[in-house]
Amino acid sequence: MGWSAFPTIGDIIKNQTRGIKILALWAKAGLRKETFCKGNALDIHYVCEGNMLGYNRRIKLILVAIFLGTMYWIIQSAFSAYLFHEGEFHQQVLAPSWIEIWHRLLVFGFMFGFAFHADYLVSRRESALAALRESEEKYRRLVELSPDAIAIQCKDRIVFVNSAGVKLFGADNIEQIMGKSVWDFVLAKNIELVKERYRQMREHGARSLPIEQTFLRLDGKHIDAEVLSVSFLYNGESAIMAIFRDMTDRKKERDELTKLKKAVDTSGEVIFLTDRDGIFTYVNPEFTRLYGYSEEEVVGKVTPRILKSGMLTVEDYEVFWNTILNKQVAKGTWINKDRAETVINIEGSANPVLDDNGEIVGFLALQHNVTERTQEEEKLQRRNRELNALYTIAATLNQAGNQDQILDQALGAILSLDWIGGGASGMIFLLDEQKCALNLAAHRGVPTGHPCLLKPPRIGECLCGLVIQQNNVMMSEDGWKDARHSRRWEGMDSHRDICLPIRARGRALGVMDLRLPAVQVVTPSDINLLKSMADQIGLAVENAHLAESKRKAIFSERERIARDLHDDMGQLLGYVNTKVAAVRLLLEGGQYRNAEKNLIHLEEAAQRLSVDVRKAILDLRASGSAQMGGDLASMIGNYIEQFNRLGVFTVTLDVGYGSGEFSIPPETGVQVLRIIQEAITNAMKHAGTTEIAVILKGRDDFIELNISDNGSGFELAGVEKSAYPHFGMNTMRERVEQLGGLFQVDTKPGAGTKVIVSIPIERRELQ
Repeated sequence: MGWSAFPTIGDIIKNQTRGIKILALWAKAGLRKETFCKGNALDIHYVCEGNMLGYNRRIKLILVAIFLGTMYWIIQSAFSAYLFHEGEFHQQVLAPSWIEIWHRLLVFGFMFGFAFHADYLVSRRESALAALRESEEKYRRLVELSPDAIAIQCKDRIVFVNSAGVKLFGADNIEQIMGKSVWDFVLAKNIELVKERYRQMREHGARSLPIEQTFLRLDGKHIDAEVLSVSFLYNGESAIMAIFRDMTDRKKERDELTKLKKAVDTSGEVIFLTDRDGIFTYVNPEFTRLYGYSEEEVVGKVTPRILKSGMLTVEDYEVFWNTILNKQVAKGTWINKDRAETVINIEGSANPVLDDNGEIVGFLALQHNVTERTQEEEKLQRRNRELNALYTIAATLNQAGNQDQILDQALGAILSLDWIGGGASGMIFLLDEQKCALNLAAHRGVPTGHPCLLKPPRIGECLCGLVIQQNNVMMSEDGWKDARHSRRWEGMDSHRDICLPIRARGRALGVMDLRLPAVQVVTPSDINLLKSMADQIGLAVENAHLAESKRKAIFSERERIARDLHDDMGQLLGYVNTKVAAVRLLLEGGQYRNAEKNLIHLEEAAQRLSVDVRKAILDLRASGSAQMGGDLASMIGNYIEQFNRLGVFTVTLDVGYGSGEFSIPPETGVQVLRIIQEAITNAMKHAGTTEIAVILKGRDDFIELNISDNGSGFELAGVEKSAYPHFGMNTMRERVEQLGGLFQVDTKPGAGTKVIVSIPIERRELQ
């Protein structure tokens, strides 16, 4: 064995460096398992012949050193004897001088040192070779066992592929791939791109960045893979090693994640993530739309600093955090604020996010805006509260009892409503239109020193007087500071007044004053509810007035009927009774001619009585129809038409306004019809008329009724109001005054009589 058979240390280090370099490149390619190919990737040809290992090698090296030292001893002795003539040869060999001995021993020492040094170098070489073989086996296993496909192409041909590559490219064995052109596996549209990438790698000796690419399998199917390529020398030739990672599952997962992210981003729900400490890590676009913060503005910040409204208590936050830190889902409604400090009601959940060990790593929040729903629910609750309050008031007002008792109970029901709170008091004043003054009708909780208990305010005085004057709601924040609150007394505390007109059909009938504590908060909806209650009280007062008016009207009608029966039918029946007695006596006395004359008078009286009865029936029927409501002109026209059928005299009607132009209440229509009936009755009884003209005209805000006859008339001057009853004038005047109208009589002897009536009325807007 010659020395040239042994590799140098430089060769060993050089080959180790190549192996380490390849391993480093694979590491950079992202491999996780150490495998390597079987073949000639490293191309190492060094062979250590024989078994020059350990002890045997050292003995041989020592023998070589002795042999070389001995040969040097003999050769040096021969040179000294034959060339330099320094004695005999055998003398130089066996008995040299001390200098020569030391010189030759030094050579022996050098030879032994050389032998030991050679043994050291050989040992290092063998260790390096063993390590190299071990690393080669590791690299081979690394490549073979790698889950990623690894292939080497040289001169556009595949010269190596591992088992994962065989599977990736759809082959049954390695022979189906080895030697094939790399372009058989590249889609036609990508060939030029791949060639350009390979060219740049070969020219610049760089590796490509991982890219995704679609490849063609042997079975014709397409497969998506992430590929990392690196150029290197293979058997002295430029080659490309590529590592392929199947992206099918990853792409599917990525597509699913993309869909999920799109769903989250386009969701109508607010979705955001935080870490375990409540610091934002992600917000979706709906979060930005609702709260006004972009993702860059909130990520990295603590949740309460962004969304805290200050309207939740410390206990609320403690319950919330205890729930989610115990790995439970917190559900509920909360109040947050957006960037503009607008309060937002949200409903949602906070879900703990756990890792594989079950530890909390963050939180997922799902929210949706329920502000509008909350507002609608609050409106509904408020409306239910209002309806309940109105029902309570209506039930109170519908109870039996006199007006003062009902008003007192209604005031108590208002003051007992829970939202008004304690410490409230109130008074109700009703308007006496004839005296133009307020009368105290009910009071609850009013201090004994209140001056209105002794003397109600005048119209225009203090808040209540101003309300009845202006027919509008008035509020006073503090009676001591409000100049309108002119009635004060010693010991009056600071309070809030709400004065509301009690109205019916827009007409003020009274005032309700509520006295609340100064700290009481009153909202516009509360005022609207109180106005509705006041209007209900107004309707109850009006109904009470109408009931009283109806009672008086019934009583008056009964008196009229009784008077008519007494004055007309009663007198006629008395006359008939007298004539019948006279006829009976005349017949008994044989005075048949006189008896016949009395029978004729009796017949005329019976006819007059028949007309009176028929007219009374007609009047009663017409009054009943008027009470049922309807168009006033039509009712008057029907009455006049039926009266003309009696044949007493002729009545004409002229209506000067359109149908439906005026809104005339039924009670007003009854009174107008009564006035016409009374005028016709007076003319029939006292004026000897043959014709009556009734004219009904519409003005801006009232109707005018003119009733004129061609009868005898009478002298109006000097006639007092007390003298009117036997003419029926007083009855007509009272009816007109009840309606708030004007009554006028124009007459003189021999010129007939004209009655002029003006009644205020509401004009409807013509469509």
